[in-house]
Amino acid sequence: MRLVDADTGTARPVRGIPTDATHTVSGLVSAAGVVYTTSARCDGVAGRVYRLDDGTAHPLAATPVDGLLAGAGRVWAVDYPDEFAPPTIPVRLRPLNGGRAVALPSGAYPVADAAAGIVAGVDQVSAMPHVVLLDPSTGRPVRTLGAGIPLAVDRSDLLLQLGSCALGRATASCTIARIDLRTGHQGSRYVLPTGRVPVSAGSVSRDGRLAVFQLARAHTDPRFDPGHPIPPADIALLHLDTGRLDIVPNLELAPKTDAGLVIADDGSWLFVAVNDGDHTHLLAWHPGLDAPRSVARLPGPINGTPSLLIA
Repeated sequence: MRLVDADTGTARPVRGIPTDATHTVSGLVSAAGVVYTTSARCDGVAGRVYRLDDGTAHPLAATPVDGLLAGAGRVWAVDYPDEFAPPTIPVRLRPLNGGRAVALPSGAYPVADAAAGIVAGVDQVSAMPHVVLLDPSTGRPVRTLGAGIPLAVDRSDLLLQLGSCALGRATASCTIARIDLRTGHQGSRYVLPTGRVPVSAGSVSRDGRLAVFQLARAHTDPRFDPGHPIPPADIALLHLDTGRLDIVPNLELAPKTDAGLVIADDGSWLFVAVNDGDHTHLLAWHPGLDAPRSVARLPGPINGTPSLLIA
């Protein structure tokens, strides 16, 4: 884990967190201006939670966790049931800053914590998942937000993929809807380029004007292994006030490549972290640039998607 000065490109490691090859760091979240992360052993043992303060990680006196969820001033440890557990065993949320644990409804999995409540998906057999808003004190459903794939959540809205959005089989019905969490009412609906579908979770700027996500191309690229008939992807920046979709130029992500994505608080810059084996490229871009700028080259292998957070 590194703290990077975006102006100078200088990076310094976070002190106090395991850095040996037997541990992996993941799950950067922020609540009320405080950043949390987890460090887990590579043998599958659940992770320990750390609070980051001025470049130092402080371990919390809490039991190991499977994941973290944060928002609206709350920080939750997420406990997933064992893979062999019956489907009736719920996901549990344990507040790290005081309070009692909450069990989610059967089959539900947390997506985000917003001011209006916990946003969760509920798997449906042979159908789109349903997305619901849950009461953070009881875990009980407050309202249904729609049937589709959650793309991103900000303080007041859900961006929900609707329609036929399967890779290689997308139709014109594949769109993104903006759902008001407080009412469940659908607002704007955004049309995607023909045959192109989101292939990552998204991130919304703090002011709610921009959303960023990976957008698969409509066709495969012959330069990649034809044994994996999955198209490469671009980084897409969606202007939620106008519906304009910008594609970051001169940046192609190979099939199955996941990038870390975050938008600066004032919306002026998009930051992208791309795993390149034994190091990570941190890039910055805004509309008008003909290619993303290199901010830093960070050493060390990445296990999964690089996590990015504006501190």
